[in-house]
Amino acid sequence: MNEVVDAFDNLPASGSNVPTMIVANTVKGARISFMEKQIKWHCGSLNERDLQTALDDLKAAYEREKEA
Repeated sequence: MNEVVDAFDNLPASGSNVPTMIVANTVKGARISFMEKQIKWHCGSLNERDLQTALDDLKAAYEREKEA
């Protein structure tokens, strides 16, 4: 997230004629067991069970990264 904020903070001034693009190298569904790298989850919605699984997966990933 820090890199995203830094990219936005360093954009050319408003009204500048400098072409600008931010490219984010991301993984769709990262850290969610049933979603990661699954194109079908690029859009759509979750049922309650899948939502809870996704939230649990994200919480576990956050805890692992916090410990590292």
